[in-house]
Amino acid sequence: MADDGSPETAGTRVARARKRRGLTQTGLAQRASYSRGHLAQVEAAHKAATLAAVAAALGMDPAELYGQPYQSRGQDDRVHAMIPELRRVLAYMDVGPELAGRPRSVDVLAAEVATARRLETKAQLTKLGVRLPAVLEELSFWAHESDSARFAGVPVVRRAGAAAGVQR
Repeated sequence: MADDGSPETAGTRVARARKRRGLTQTGLAQRASYSRGHLAQVEAAHKAATLAAVAAALGMDPAELYGQPYQSRGQDDRVHAMIPELRRVLAYMDVGPELAGRPRSVDVLAAEVATARRLETKAQLTKLGVRLPAVLEELSFWAHESDSARFAGVPVVRRAGAAAGVQR
């Protein structure tokens, strides 16, 4: 939200990020391969922009410029703090994790998945966010390590769920 209570625009977030990095509109426009005039119109919310180039030029995630995930400062910070870890785990789901120790058994993970479902149903997202990355990582391990025919040819995310006996 802007200071006046109106929704904050992507252009406002671009301008703020640019200024934090000590860049002028001309400097950012050159890095992002935009004209300075176009960038000025984006910042003023007169034009839309493909923000991927601007985000790359600013060295940030495009989601931050788009305002995703939707977040109000000071509210839901604990829930949103879990998102980077979840993204990390999901990004490496197809290659299998390198765990520090032996993962918990599939039966124990199946119980964790059941607990996760209960937490989701009760909207206890902070508690769910704390548990979920480790569970996903360990299920991914078992899905990659299993030579069971039931996992053959199944994408790893579905295999991870099947490893715990949890198919939707």
